[in-house]
Amino acid sequence: MSKYEEYKMKSLQGDLPEVFTKETIDTICRIDEIHHVLGVLYLENSLIKLSTVPESVSAALVTKLPVFTDVIRNAISEIDVLDELIAYRIETKSVEIVVAPADHCIACVVYRSRRKRKHKKQ
Repeated sequence: MSKYEEYKMKSLQGDLPEVFTKETIDTICRIDEIHHVLGVLYLENSLIKLSTVPESVSAALVTKLPVFTDVIRNAISEIDVLDELIAYRIETKSVEIVVAPADHCIACVVYRSRRKRKHKKQ
């Protein structure tokens, strides 16, 4: 069974939000097929609606992303009350996470960092 068929079955069973159109599922499949992508995570009201990332990663992200998002939103509103958060990126030595929050949902892509970092000698 292809990833599209797998996601479509979940959608028909009501396991995916109705906002997941065929185009959305196609996009998720294309993202998931990129070599350095670990997976995609979609949260709605802090509940996992779709996760293709490893379970240990999704468990950490489910608890941390809503908190990070709130902190970043608050910081932005303190700087400019008319501005709003569209997306943000978290970068570590091994992974990068691109997060796109909305009112009641958060979508993110987790991928292996392709950048080699030089460590400063102390």
